[in-house]
Amino acid sequence: MRIAVFMTGIDYGGASKSLQLMLRSLRKFTNLEFYIFTQFTKAQEITAEIVEHSKLLKIVSFPMLMCNQAYQSKKKEYDSIVNGNYNSLTRLISDYKIDIIHINSTTLCYLNRHFKSEFPNVKIVSHLREVIQSPGKYKCGVYLTEQIRKYSDHIISISENEISSFGKIRNCSIIYNPHDFEELESLNLPERKTENETFRIGMMGAFNASKGHLNFLKAITRVKKETDKKILGVILGVRIRKNPLKKNLGYILNHGFGDDYYTKLDKFITKSKIRENVELLGPGYFINQFLNELDIYVRPSDSGDPWGRDIIEAMALKKPIVATGKSETYIQNGKTGYLVPERNSKKMAVKILELIENETVRTRFGEEGFLKVKSMCDVKNYGGKIYKIYSDLMESKPN
Repeated sequence: MRIAVFMTGIDYGGASKSLQLMLRSLRKFTNLEFYIFTQFTKAQEITAEIVEHSKLLKIVSFPMLMCNQAYQSKKKEYDSIVNGNYNSLTRLISDYKIDIIHINSTTLCYLNRHFKSEFPNVKIVSHLREVIQSPGKYKCGVYLTEQIRKYSDHIISISENEISSFGKIRNCSIIYNPHDFEELESLNLPERKTENETFRIGMMGAFNASKGHLNFLKAITRVKKETDKKILGVILGVRIRKNPLKKNLGYILNHGFGDDYYTKLDKFITKSKIRENVELLGPGYFINQFLNELDIYVRPSDSGDPWGRDIIEAMALKKPIVATGKSETYIQNGKTGYLVPERNSKKMAVKILELIENETVRTRFGEEGFLKVKSMCDVKNYGGKIYKIYSDLMESKPN
């Protein structure tokens, strides 16, 4: 079987890590050949393993149709993408005699129609990794939903949330993101806190406002005022502009001449007098080490989506979690963590304080969370599920 996987890019995000683990879990199926097509590669360690398990990795150019919490494609972008020429991509499918096309991002599912019209017998798997925002309201959301529903031979959703707006759909599997628990065996979990140690409270994610960095800092500010314990709020994934005064044309057109995102956060840190209580770290591959050093993990997303890969990784390391949103896919409120309303730093701070003051609850949340994600996300069970989908699709192909 020859599988073409289309990626927006290979970096330190959840989709790239999940692809890495998917390929790792499918190594035992020797009849599979993977051809990876991506816009860029930034994470050297992840890229190296993807290359190891693939027949080919090729950098190609194609746009993304965005309809998520961070960005909505404008009408001009939408029209250009929908009416675009993708002959160079269809040639790849023909040249490498591809049997199955695995679209590994919701933002690329606009390609489904183009591929299906050229290759009606090639099977298409759409892997939904984000919720399409208001699919009935935004034109790009309607279009993406239609492409996924009409042209997918199988749909994989990383949770119940991504397909909640689709209604009844055929050939759909919910397969939770994988996690390699054996990677954790080399880490030494920290000892229980003493009164004189610093509580490390962390978050990570793409560096855009929708991830809730500002509300996290506001919560840290409140926590600092309410406790006499030493605290440190740590953010992983910060992109610091070398020269904040220098802005390219694209940035100015999108944001004007105001402060960039990093500068806004930096000014808040200064104004709130929490410089000594905050540590900003750039993107990196040392996620397990970062999480391992935390006492509490926070997902302050403005979108209220407490089911990302970061949640799985933190729970796998037995970290108590405070996250925004209502979905209990992983976090059962009051059992494996706390759920709070999005954009509400006050309630976020209250729950962080409760965890700081109650070691028993921290430990219980950590243990319960670990058991939950171990049963749902172990990579040992992942490859077989994906392979069955591929095999079933191949059996359904006409001779």
